[in-house]
Amino acid sequence: MGWIISEFRTSSPHLLRFKVPLDHFSPLSSDGEIEMQYLADISHFSPSGNACKLFVILGGESSMNTTRIGYPFVSDRLAKKFGAALVQTEHRFYGDSWPQGPQTTLRNRYLSVEQVLEDYASLISYFRHSGGCPNGNKKIVGVFGGSYPGALAALMRLRYPHLVDFAHASSAPLAFYGGQIQNKFDYYKIVTEAVRATNPDCPDHVRESLLELSQLDIRDLETIGVCPDGKPTIQEIIQLVRNFFANSNMAHYPPHVSGPAERLCQDIGKAGASADDKMRSIIKHLAREQDNHDTGACIFNVQKERPSGSKSVICSDHSGCGSALNGASWDYQACTELVHAIASNGESDMFPPLEFSGQLQEQYCLDRFGVSPNYSKLNDLWGIEDLDSLTSRILFANGGRDGWTAGAITNSSNSILISDGAHHSEMGPDRDDDTDAMRNARNQIESMIDSFIKDVLSGATEVDVNVTYQTV
Repeated sequence: MGWIISEFRTSSPHLLRFKVPLDHFSPLSSDGEIEMQYLADISHFSPSGNACKLFVILGGESSMNTTRIGYPFVSDRLAKKFGAALVQTEHRFYGDSWPQGPQTTLRNRYLSVEQVLEDYASLISYFRHSGGCPNGNKKIVGVFGGSYPGALAALMRLRYPHLVDFAHASSAPLAFYGGQIQNKFDYYKIVTEAVRATNPDCPDHVRESLLELSQLDIRDLETIGVCPDGKPTIQEIIQLVRNFFANSNMAHYPPHVSGPAERLCQDIGKAGASADDKMRSIIKHLAREQDNHDTGACIFNVQKERPSGSKSVICSDHSGCGSALNGASWDYQACTELVHAIASNGESDMFPPLEFSGQLQEQYCLDRFGVSPNYSKLNDLWGIEDLDSLTSRILFANGGRDGWTAGAITNSSNSILISDGAHHSEMGPDRDDDTDAMRNARNQIESMIDSFIKDVLSGATEVDVNVTYQTV
């Protein structure tokens, strides 16, 4: 298989697999391997300007769609513009990229940012050293990611400047991951403000409804439609409402299009005048979103929302970890290296107070996984707080209405803030109803990537990177 994946000559993406060591830092071959999957697409590949370009979309905390490459802005517009081959990876311990053996034991030993970066470096290195690129052409690699994968994209450029020529880090919460905890209430403040912008009455209704919910006796949960499976708690229901609004906020682009949060706000507005009626409308809406087919009084099953092996939906990421194995893997990562210092206070946001406490977090992680968080690790290893002085050609894009912008890098020399953008929303397809801010941002991003490629071709001087690499 060459640089341009030469055996494939159709426009459809192809699902492939590659093997990497389970432990990149062990010299013992007996430690085993992990087979990971990725998609490859050469439909736009065309060497030009004395260069062969490969755009790599990095996987993150979810299963990969195995039939199409995500981020249409990259796969349709940028790849076509620059004649790039495309690869999209899946992250170890998510989706189908699991090793053979005890799932929990292996995940808890070999799931770390260091191991993941080595996985992606191995694949990129393979393509860099493969044939298929015409003699004399320079090989240029750009990496792309949104949210956690956006952070990985920036770290790939920082950690492997000889493999990665530029990075597009979209909605990357690197200020959180670098231990630069700012105002922990800003995340849900932004979420609340985004809801208020489309429905001014909704935040007050949500606040009243959740206050009513918090005053229920746990035995009353079944009377409002919550299934008894797994003995759910009132605090879990409140957390799931927060998670719902957090997830809806991330997808709320274009801002004039009605999304899940707007539909829930409409349901609340149509409910009776009492806080009890509005609270019940929230439960009914969550049940519809869950597509629960239970009948009778039981309509919403909290057990389905819990990460695998957990007794609660309240996890180490206070925006929600997700369910099943993917949720358990994310819970573990947020318990070891990836801090999400977010909380609600019921004043600047519409949710009951739920604190972020390092002490409570450590106790949770010890009880759940037997680990203690090391939230300074990534910054100690690579100096995330000084990215601009340590590396170059990283493009940071963030949405003004995205809660995660509270923990993003917005003051870099190559940062773009899209005033009405959501969570890595610039990675979506061009739309007829795109806002002017989004159109301008995508044009600016395209221009910046063009300048990055020209810098590489011209041999522009790199920032002198002196990174001491060690495991801790």
